[in-house]
Amino acid sequence: SWNESIRPEYNSAENIKIDEKKSIILRKEGFGSVVSHNMDGIMRGTGSLLSLGNDVEQNTVIQDRVSNHFSFMRGSTRQRYPSSLMGAVALLKQSFLDANWYAINAGKINETNLSLSAIINNSSLPKIIEVSDKLKILLAQKIEKELGIKFIIKGVGDEYQRINEIKEGNSNLIVPINFPKPFNVDDPFKNKDISLSQLKHWELAPSNLFFLETNDIDFSITTHGLKNISEFRNNLIKSHKRGASKSTLLKALTYNPSKFINMENKLGSLNETFIANFFIADGDIFSEETKITSNWIQGKWHRVNDYNINDYAGDYDLSFDAEDNVRINDLKLTIYGDKDKPKGNISSADESDSL
Repeated sequence: SWNESIRPEYNSAENIKIDEKKSIILRKEGFGSVVSHNMDGIMRGTGSLLSLGNDVEQNTVIQDRVSNHFSFMRGSTRQRYPSSLMGAVALLKQSFLDANWYAINAGKINETNLSLSAIINNSSLPKIIEVSDKLKILLAQKIEKELGIKFIIKGVGDEYQRINEIKEGNSNLIVPINFPKPFNVDDPFKNKDISLSQLKHWELAPSNLFFLETNDIDFSITTHGLKNISEFRNNLIKSHKRGASKSTLLKALTYNPSKFINMENKLGSLNETFIANFFIADGDIFSEETKITSNWIQGKWHRVNDYNINDYAGDYDLSFDAEDNVRINDLKLTIYGDKDKPKGNISSADESDSL
């Protein structure tokens, strides 16, 4: 393309770099596969479905092209245009219109345009657009109607603020659960910089999935936006406590993601013909005490946590033979904490002393 923000010919499968450390982190949270793409530009090219299994690179790519990615952000470019949201929208729309013209006049022109060809060739793939707030969701829905296309919209977690308007657009959503941290309200001078809207978002963001569910909006959940992926399940549990049902949350983590990328015939459910991706936990996954013990990816076992470990928590009296066969039994052992990583404390019978 003449503009560096338009890169639909980029194929992520040709540029994959496996990061086993990140794969381990995601496996610990129960994930078995991811869609990866180049998050740069307005037209970003295709996304690939990748396995998180610790396997040779030849077996990492499940499907090389499963999605087509877009945004309203120009990304890294040496050009000034587009320098505004208006320009980004105009460039996105014009690129689609140019591709239509290119397809109609394919036999009449001598020019070969790789970007326009890629837009045409990838037109059947699910179109995922990343937006920066709830108003941009409405903008994406407006563009859908103008161009006669359909987007899967990746939001930022504030969809509840325009839930009625978003519902009218009938879009499938990808939503993060990177809830805002509590504000430090100890300093009265800093408190003046905190707006009511910020406080309300801190209060209501964990209820976002509940509002989507009650309005019958199909969504899937992403880890994107979390600084620490280990917070993912805690935030998932928080969403459940705020009203989102277990069945809807599980669907948003399994079936919906596979359906959105047209892979529901291979992933997202348990079936003898499907890829064997599932995890095993020692209890209700929506309980803080529950741990994922193993994660099976493409039929191969991956250890996440040790299991079948006895819980030795409690108080014990210690007695042993000292010199001259003198029996000592005035010590107490207390074992406490996580059964997988127990802690202990030894004290004398006099509770004021500890060893």
